[in-house]
Amino acid sequence: MRFLAVLIMAALPTVAAAQEPAAQTTIKPTGLRFWSEHFELNAEMLVQFRLTGQDERGGNSTNGRDFANFRIPRARLSFNGYLFEPEFQYRLQLNFVRPADQLVEVARFRLALGRALNVNIGQDRVPWDWERRVPGQNLRFAERSYVNEVFHQDWGKGIWIDGEIGAEVPMLRYWFGAFNGVMRADNDFRNKDGALTQDTFSRFVDAEVMVTLRAETQPLGAISTSLGDNRGREEHDKFLVAAGLGVNWFSSGFNDGLIRGDTATVTPASGRPRTQQETLALTVDAHGRWYGASLDVAFYWRDTEFHNRGSNRFSPGNKNGISDLMDIGWSVEGGYFILPNELGVFARVNSFNADEFWGSDGIDSTSGHQRAIRPDAMEFGVAANYYFQGDRLKFSLDINYVDQQLAFSYRGAGTLLGVYNAPPSRRGGGLGSHPDSADHNSIWIIRLQIQWIL
Repeated sequence: MRFLAVLIMAALPTVAAAQEPAAQTTIKPTGLRFWSEHFELNAEMLVQFRLTGQDERGGNSTNGRDFANFRIPRARLSFNGYLFEPEFQYRLQLNFVRPADQLVEVARFRLALGRALNVNIGQDRVPWDWERRVPGQNLRFAERSYVNEVFHQDWGKGIWIDGEIGAEVPMLRYWFGAFNGVMRADNDFRNKDGALTQDTFSRFVDAEVMVTLRAETQPLGAISTSLGDNRGREEHDKFLVAAGLGVNWFSSGFNDGLIRGDTATVTPASGRPRTQQETLALTVDAHGRWYGASLDVAFYWRDTEFHNRGSNRFSPGNKNGISDLMDIGWSVEGGYFILPNELGVFARVNSFNADEFWGSDGIDSTSGHQRAIRPDAMEFGVAANYYFQGDRLKFSLDINYVDQQLAFSYRGAGTLLGVYNAPPSRRGGGLGSHPDSADHNSIWIIRLQIQWIL
């Protein structure tokens, strides 16, 4: 009897193993897949290799900044799948060209409750605008537009919900969430929370908050979040449109005495500054696709209000400092696939209008003339893409011309915030001269890129 019991116990693992489905691995066109009954892992590697030539011109001898070089602008490894059940989804994305403390781009857990409601927690791209949500491997130009770089909200950590309503077509897609909110810089009032920041009581992590809402409608059928109509011949005759609205509210402290001073003489025990900014950013965009032709337009608006807190009694009167800041921009990008899934040509134009204000450069008094944080800018570009295996293996060439209308810098350093360079401060004209007579700084950019996804 004892021998029989031992034999049954020894056979149990074999029976259990026979009942448990074996794990499987396969190589797909989109990468490597490993899965079993209660687990799935998909892996994908993206690499871009780029030659960039940049020729900078201006009336203040900046052409010495010209260069031509090879680089790897993106090298990413992505994992996604589910744990235990398909409803418990995860995504991890590593970017090897970012600084070490920003290696993790995406680390997200998602509870897929249904089509209309899903809950996400972790770090991901802040879902505010269309162009920034287009994955880097699906861009038609090598990089996103100048104006989008000025307004986007980067990566953020928080909790958000999303869903889709509409039985036949996505009449409403939405995202709504609350994020940490970490200022990009003390003079750049956008979120940038991609670093693995530790819990610290400082101006960078200070229990601040950022709330984001985005809503889209695609009444004629679903459009992939992309730029361009890369559908095949069998489906590209269907006319598709989409429209979206993004709202982002961001509140935080900052520490730039040349923008907004602090009248208190004693440093607070917390180390936090006594100035507060509240930024409301809006974007409205529309998109169309038909027979390989595409059109994507967007409008951007941002208003920043500044406030004292604590014992700070700073007053922006007498043209000293700043009380608010409003920036506006727009973009248009169009294209046409001459050969579906194989050859496409594209063009874009976008504009950014930076608000000017009475500010200081640390030397001159603020009553002399207006200053700015960024230059006004216009960008014009053309691009051609040849696809060997769709976006998985493609060659792209783009040529861009950027004109930056310089302003007086509010800092003594004499440079403004830019996208492709650090634009010099305006030099011509005397105190109080009209902004329209400002100097210009122009850039020619040529980029040749090879992309492959494994």
